Amino acid sequence: MILFFNLSKKGNTTYLIVCVFIIIQFCFFYSCSSVDYQPKKIPPIVVKDLPLCPFQCIDSFPVDINLNVPKIIGQKENLLLIIDELSRSKLIVYDVNTKSIRANIPITGEGPNSAGNFAYSMGFFDVNTIIVSGSNGYFFYSLTRDSFLLQKKIIERLAQSWGGQNYKLFFINDNGTPILISNRNPPFDISLFYTANKEEEKNLTSMLKFLTIFNLETKTKEISVPIEEDNSILLMNRAYPTIDEFWDYNYSRKEIYSLIFPDMKVNTYKIRNSKAYLVKNNTLNLDPKYFREDYVLGFGQEIKDPMKGLLVNSRFLDILAQKNILMYTYLLGMPSDVYESTNNQVEITKIRNTKYYPPVHVVYSRNKIICNECVLKPIFGDNITFLDQDAFGYSIANNESKSNKNGLTIYKFKI
Repeated sequence: MILFFNLSKKGNTTYLIVCVFIIIQFCFFYSCSSVDYQPKKIPPIVVKDLPLCPFQCIDSFPVDINLNVPKIIGQKENLLLIIDELSRSKLIVYDVNTKSIRANIPITGEGPNSAGNFAYSMGFFDVNTIIVSGSNGYFFYSLTRDSFLLQKKIIERLAQSWGGQNYKLFFINDNGTPILISNRNPPFDISLFYTANKEEEKNLTSMLKFLTIFNLETKTKEISVPIEEDNSILLMNRAYPTIDEFWDYNYSRKEIYSLIFPDMKVNTYKIRNSKAYLVKNNTLNLDPKYFREDYVLGFGQEIKDPMKGLLVNSRFLDILAQKNILMYTYLLGMPSDVYESTNNQVEITKIRNTKYYPPVHVVYSRNKIICNECVLKPIFGDNITFLDQDAFGYSIANNESKSNKNGLTIYKFKI
């Protein structure tokens, strides 16, 4: 389950949603050393002095619709798939050739054509079909002349939970077998840790996996991508308010890339026989320069101010990977002394949005950094939220700041 806090004005997505996983005391159940954790010293930073990302904007597309927190989550040929992160109640299919909305699809609710009360993951099956993984199962929506209508559904009842931060769903061909890759469903029941003894904790840890690999032929699933043995979640001498998992599927390399924070590394997985296997000796260690971890607790300490952890600590937003490009984005945290000296929550949010909390991009090509700690020019929105199969980046921005304009604008970049 996830709680959402709307901490800024509509139209300013820096950052409208903060996801709070109800796994707040997760890390507290692991054996940690007695060494006190000392936060990494973050060099002084002035946001306006951060370099602008050198991405070349090669096109823009007007979208005549208003969404609170728009995000591009899929692409197939000339079509883009857009959701509102705040509601997840509908999908927008946008045609970049005609620069118009192709379809507006309701996906949640009580009706027979609904994927359920909760929608977890969405993506293209092919250019004429969209798949939604919801609490009622997997639903396939096929393109008609004017819109996408429900074609078929694979009922596999899923837990009534919000699901995760990552809405991606990929269809791949695994040596002739059609496979869907998406967030884990049902989500892991973290409450099992609350009463577990040490031996039970070890067994539960081995069960903690983050992705669902669904075989469309056999209608069976494999829960995959675990916490690996060398993950700092198991080794660290400190506790975190959250564990966040981010991932992407690279079509050209046929690989899954997974980042499980607070571990600062990206692991690579290959799919074989409907299972994900770790690629040995192919781990990318991350060292974000301005990643702030000021509110980190010792083993067994009670979280007295969860909001402080969300605002003071930096947070990863996503990893994106296509062809030879891998990009991760994170939010800068608010300095602790600023947080402590500001008592008004509205003022804290205002300060965070204007001074301390923009998304920062780091881009690799063939595991070498080619763009380090940069921010988007404000007109382009907050951050790159999607890479298509040709490794072009996309951002999406509300137009409220522009005079006499409503709706959204999509920007396409050469990375």
